[in-house]
Amino acid sequence: METHQKAIAGAFALVLGVAASAHSQTLVDAAKLAEEQRKSQTGPSLHITTESDFREARLTDDLVRRFAGARSTLTGLYARDQAVYEAVRAGARSVKRFRDFAGVLEQQPKVVESLKIFDFDPAGFVLTEATIRRSIGRAFEEDWGSNSRERENTSYARSRGRLARDYDNWHRQDGAHWFWPDSVAYW
Repeated sequence: METHQKAIAGAFALVLGVAASAHSQTLVDAAKLAEEQRKSQTGPSLHITTESDFREARLTDDLVRRFAGARSTLTGLYARDQAVYEAVRAGARSVKRFRDFAGVLEQQPKVVESLKIFDFDPAGFVLTEATIRRSIGRAFEEDWGSNSRERENTSYARSRGRLARDYDNWHRQDGAHWFWPDSVAYW
């Protein structure tokens, strides 16, 4: 009986060792893919140079909360559905203006449905991303903005230091599924 138990324990240890090795290799592959993605996305931060046709959304706790939920949901969708992610990513690489990215998102029914859960359409979602990026940037640059909405949003970003940390967290959660346009600077 004792020999039989030792054989079972040995077989169990072998199975665990093989599973751990396979899981470890999967993690290594995922880490390599994430690092390759990160290195390929070294485009500039969003600097909208055509101020006259860009109007920031008004940042509120509710808007930021809904945006965080929508963004997290899309990150999960892209991780589960590689075809949707690849289509969005290819579209992001092809846009010339940041606002054109909304058209890319509109072409994906699963993305549109995910955004609706949080009361966003693709245009509103992209506008919110741009507004958050710009507001955080101004808060760190000690620039208040050129109009009352920008000053209000800068004040919001400064009074909520957590917003910049949350934004960095959202990017980390994207992992290997970064989906925003890399090098577009125009609205």
